[in-house]
Amino acid sequence: MNLTTSFLKKKMSLHRIEQTGVTVELLNGKRIEVSCRSDAVASEVADVVMRHINFNENSFFGLTVLRDGEHFFLEDHQRLEKFAPAGWKNAHQHGSVRHPYVLHLRFRYYPATIDFIKTDVVLHELYLQLRRDVLEDRLQPPRDTVFELAALALQAEFSDRPNPAIVDYFQLEHYLPRRSRDNNDERRIMTVLSELHSHYSGLKSREAEMQYIMRCQRLADYGGHFHRVYKSKPSSNLGNTPLGDPQTGTAQWIGILPRGIVQYEEHRFHFSPLV
Repeated sequence: MNLTTSFLKKKMSLHRIEQTGVTVELLNGKRIEVSCRSDAVASEVADVVMRHINFNENSFFGLTVLRDGEHFFLEDHQRLEKFAPAGWKNAHQHGSVRHPYVLHLRFRYYPATIDFIKTDVVLHELYLQLRRDVLEDRLQPPRDTVFELAALALQAEFSDRPNPAIVDYFQLEHYLPRRSRDNNDERRIMTVLSELHSHYSGLKSREAEMQYIMRCQRLADYGGHFHRVYKSKPSSNLGNTPLGDPQTGTAQWIGILPRGIVQYEEHRFHFSPLV
């Protein structure tokens, strides 16, 4: 009896539940602090956040952890502590500062058409998600389309173009991905983009966002999630360096798309599908 009691006490100490919290970053960059127990599962936190921001179409969204530039979705039933940083659960026991635990609310399932979206709130969130996807090269339109999308984003966010004599009313890196910017001729690019912006004069913000979304939905890699893969496990010492094994340390990418799984090769600022 004593042995059993002792065993149960040890077992309970290994699964101690603490009151803690996580930070959830939204697509608009704002952050929400959520108090929770250390044994909370992903769906519980997601539900709290989506109620707080008045989302009624929850099935599109999921929570991710960010690791080395990749977003990994948590399954609804998974406990947060599985992905938590060291010291998140019991920092107060050791008198140390709790490590921040940041999760990201993102689209997990991209609607095939805007007809699947019932509220303006979620329509705007899809626009924000696609803005990020383009800027971070998870969605890679042709160059002309990139500029048209940037012009639509300017119309959505600034309304009509201001004084035509002014071209530097926006930050270029907020509207064009790195591969579409020439640091030696930014003034010319801003002039071109501001001219394109003027083509959408009179278009309402919501209409500009809808056009942005519909153009993205026509792209082959719309709705994709991308993950780094290796032919074999990379060396922790050599990694992706000139001294590393080229069959090991050089990453390729797998795109999980609505149309299937596609293997990509990484170039300087973009991916290209392997044939």
